[in-house]
Amino acid sequence: MKVVDAGQDVEKLRFYRSRFELRRDAKSEGRALFIEWYSRHLRPVLERHLSRLAPRIPVEHRSVQIRNLGLNWGTCGKNQDLYFHWCVAMLPHRIVEYVVTHELVHLVEKKHSSEFWSKVETILTAARGFAGWLRTVFYITYEWFLPGLSEIESVEFSMHF
Repeated sequence: MKVVDAGQDVEKLRFYRSRFELRRDAKSEGRALFIEWYSRHLRPVLERHLSRLAPRIPVEHRSVQIRNLGLNWGTCGKNQDLYFHWCVAMLPHRIVEYVVTHELVHLVEKKHSSEFWSKVETILTAARGFAGWLRTVFYITYEWFLPGLSEIESVEFSMHF
Protein backbone atom coordinates (compact mmCIF):
# COMPACT_ATOMS: atom_id res chain seq x y z
CA MET A 1 0.00 0.00 0.00
CA LYS A 2 1.10 3.51 -0.73
CA VAL A 3 -0.16 6.73 0.84
CA VAL A 4 -0.44 9.31 -1.92
CA ASP A 5 -0.95 13.01 -2.23
CA ALA A 6 -3.83 13.20 -4.68
CA GLY A 7 -6.65 15.54 -5.51
CA GLN A 8 -10.31 15.12 -4.66
CA ASP A 9 -10.89 13.67 -8.14
CA VAL A 10 -9.03 10.46 -7.09
CA GLU A 11 -10.86 7.86 -5.00
CA LYS A 12 -9.88 7.83 -1.34
CA LEU A 13 -8.79 4.21 -1.70
CA ARG A 14 -8.12 2.47 -4.95
CA PHE A 15 -6.34 -0.60 -6.25
CA TYR A 16 -4.01 0.81 -8.86
CA ARG A 17 -1.12 -0.86 -10.69
CA SER A 18 -1.12 -3.96 -8.44
CA ARG A 19 -1.25 -2.12 -5.11
CA PHE A 20 -3.57 -0.12 -2.94
CA GLU A 21 -3.27 3.64 -2.86
CA LEU A 22 -4.78 5.57 0.02
CA ARG A 23 -5.09 9.32 -0.21
CA ARG A 24 -3.15 11.05 2.56
CA ASP A 25 -6.20 13.13 3.54
CA ALA A 26 -8.15 9.86 4.06
CA LYS A 27 -5.67 8.11 6.37
CA SER A 28 -7.98 8.40 9.37
CA GLU A 29 -10.69 6.59 7.36
CA GLY A 30 -8.31 3.90 6.11
CA ARG A 31 -9.73 0.91 8.01
CA ALA A 32 -13.33 1.73 7.04
CA LEU A 33 -12.31 2.31 3.43
CA PHE A 34 -10.57 -1.08 3.22
CA ILE A 35 -13.56 -2.86 4.76
CA GLU A 36 -15.89 -1.16 2.29
CA TRP A 37 -13.58 -1.98 -0.66
CA TYR A 38 -13.28 -5.65 0.27
CA SER A 39 -17.02 -5.94 0.98
CA ARG A 40 -17.92 -4.39 -2.37
CA HIS A 41 -15.63 -6.79 -4.23
CA LEU A 42 -16.70 -9.83 -2.20
CA ARG A 43 -20.43 -9.54 -2.91
CA PRO A 44 -20.35 -10.64 -6.60
CA VAL A 45 -17.98 -13.49 -5.72
CA LEU A 46 -20.37 -14.75 -3.06
CA GLU A 47 -23.36 -14.40 -5.38
CA ARG A 48 -21.65 -16.51 -8.06
CA HIS A 49 -20.85 -19.26 -5.56
CA LEU A 50 -24.33 -19.15 -4.04
CA SER A 51 -26.12 -19.39 -7.39
CA ARG A 52 -24.00 -22.40 -8.34
CA LEU A 53 -23.93 -24.24 -4.99
CA ALA A 54 -27.40 -23.68 -3.47
CA PRO A 55 -29.22 -25.90 -6.01
CA ARG A 56 -26.81 -28.76 -5.25
CA ILE A 57 -27.78 -28.92 -1.56
CA PRO A 58 -30.74 -27.96 -2.32
CA VAL A 59 -31.49 -24.87 -0.26
CA GLU A 60 -32.58 -21.28 -0.71
CA HIS A 61 -31.29 -18.29 1.22
CA ARG A 62 -33.12 -15.04 1.83
CA SER A 63 -30.28 -12.52 1.91
CA VAL A 64 -26.52 -12.12 1.99
CA GLN A 65 -24.86 -9.71 4.39
CA ILE A 66 -21.17 -8.83 4.58
CA ARG A 67 -20.07 -7.66 8.01
CA ASN A 68 -17.39 -7.81 10.63
CA LEU A 69 -18.25 -11.11 12.29
CA GLY A 70 -15.49 -11.02 14.84
CA LEU A 71 -14.04 -14.51 15.07
CA ASN A 72 -16.36 -16.12 12.49
CA TRP A 73 -15.76 -16.45 8.75
CA GLY A 74 -19.47 -16.89 8.20
CA THR A 75 -22.74 -17.63 9.93
CA CYS A 76 -26.40 -18.05 9.10
CA GLY A 77 -29.51 -16.58 10.67
CA LYS A 78 -32.80 -18.18 11.59
CA ASN A 79 -34.57 -16.58 8.62
CA GLN A 80 -32.32 -18.16 5.97
CA ASP A 81 -30.01 -15.14 5.99
CA LEU A 82 -26.32 -15.67 5.31
CA TYR A 83 -23.59 -13.53 6.85
CA PHE A 84 -19.97 -13.47 5.74
CA HIS A 85 -16.99 -11.71 7.26
CA TRP A 86 -15.52 -9.10 4.93
CA CYS A 87 -12.12 -10.81 5.40
CA VAL A 88 -13.44 -13.73 3.32
CA ALA A 89 -12.56 -11.51 0.35
CA MET A 90 -8.88 -12.16 1.08
CA LEU A 91 -9.18 -15.95 1.06
CA PRO A 92 -8.26 -18.16 -1.91
CA HIS A 93 -11.09 -19.00 -4.32
CA ARG A 94 -11.46 -22.64 -3.21
CA ILE A 95 -11.62 -21.62 0.45
CA VAL A 96 -14.34 -19.05 -0.31
CA GLU A 97 -16.23 -21.84 -2.05
CA TYR A 98 -15.87 -23.94 1.10
CA VAL A 99 -17.08 -21.12 3.40
CA VAL A 100 -20.14 -20.61 1.19
CA THR A 101 -20.88 -24.35 1.07
CA HIS A 102 -20.42 -24.62 4.84
CA GLU A 103 -22.96 -21.86 5.51
CA LEU A 104 -25.46 -23.11 2.93
CA VAL A 105 -25.44 -26.57 4.52
CA HIS A 106 -26.02 -24.94 7.91
CA LEU A 107 -29.35 -23.72 6.55
CA VAL A 108 -30.51 -27.36 6.53
CA GLU A 109 -28.23 -28.93 9.19
CA LYS A 110 -27.70 -26.58 12.14
CA LYS A 111 -25.02 -28.54 14.01
CA HIS A 112 -21.69 -29.96 12.90
CA SER A 113 -23.14 -33.47 12.92
CA SER A 114 -22.09 -36.39 10.75
CA GLU A 115 -25.04 -35.53 8.47
CA PHE A 116 -23.74 -31.98 8.19
CA TRP A 117 -20.22 -33.08 7.19
CA SER A 118 -21.61 -35.68 4.80
CA LYS A 119 -23.58 -33.00 2.95
CA VAL A 120 -20.62 -30.62 2.85
CA GLU A 121 -18.30 -33.37 1.57
CA THR A 122 -20.83 -34.36 -1.10
CA ILE A 123 -20.37 -30.87 -2.56
CA LEU A 124 -16.65 -30.48 -1.78
CA THR A 125 -14.71 -33.68 -1.18
CA ALA A 126 -11.75 -31.76 0.28
CA ALA A 127 -13.94 -29.89 2.79
CA ARG A 128 -12.21 -31.19 5.93
CA GLY A 129 -8.85 -30.08 4.56
CA PHE A 130 -10.26 -26.64 3.83
CA ALA A 131 -11.64 -26.43 7.38
CA GLY A 132 -8.18 -27.29 8.73
CA TRP A 133 -6.57 -24.68 6.52
CA LEU A 134 -8.99 -22.04 7.83
CA ARG A 135 -8.23 -22.99 11.44
CA THR A 136 -4.52 -22.54 10.78
CA VAL A 137 -5.03 -19.17 9.08
CA PHE A 138 -7.34 -18.10 11.90
CA TYR A 139 -4.76 -18.81 14.58
CA ILE A 140 -1.90 -17.22 12.65
CA THR A 141 -3.99 -14.11 11.95
CA TYR A 142 -5.63 -13.63 15.32
CA GLU A 143 -2.69 -14.66 17.51
CA TRP A 144 -1.02 -11.44 16.42
CA PHE A 145 -4.06 -9.41 17.50
CA LEU A 146 -5.16 -11.50 20.48
CA PRO A 147 -2.12 -12.94 22.32
CA GLY A 148 -2.84 -16.21 24.06
CA LEU A 149 -5.63 -17.26 21.69
CA SER A 150 -3.76 -20.43 20.72
CA GLU A 151 -4.21 -21.64 24.30
CA ILE A 152 -7.98 -21.92 23.78
CA GLU A 153 -8.70 -25.62 23.58
CA SER A 154 -12.05 -25.59 21.78
CA VAL A 155 -11.95 -24.60 18.13
CA GLU A 156 -15.76 -24.54 18.16
CA PHE A 157 -15.67 -21.87 20.87
CA SER A 158 -13.16 -19.66 19.12
CA MET A 159 -13.93 -20.29 15.48
CA HIS A 160 -17.11 -21.14 13.62
CA PHE A 161 -15.46 -23.91 11.62
